[in-house]
Amino acid sequence: MHVAFSRDDPTRKIYVQDLMRQQRELIVKVILEQKGSLFLCGNSKMGLDVQHLLKEFIGEEEFKNLDKEKRLIKELWG
Repeated sequence: MHVAFSRDDPTRKIYVQDLMRQQRELIVKVILEQKGSLFLCGNSKMGLDVQHLLKEFIGEEEFKNLDKEKRLIKELWG
């Protein structure tokens, strides 16, 4: 488990996207090769940023498949 705290320490903000970049190879492997799912919960801005980054990692077509196959579960709020 990797945890991102953007409000815990104002001198050292860590965002979900930062951790995703560190784990890019693993994310791609799990999503594409192992048909993993992604559960995305939190603020809408963060959710959009994470989705853009995921598209960058796996490509637009694979991202659409992930959503279509209901392997991308989103619970985002305003």
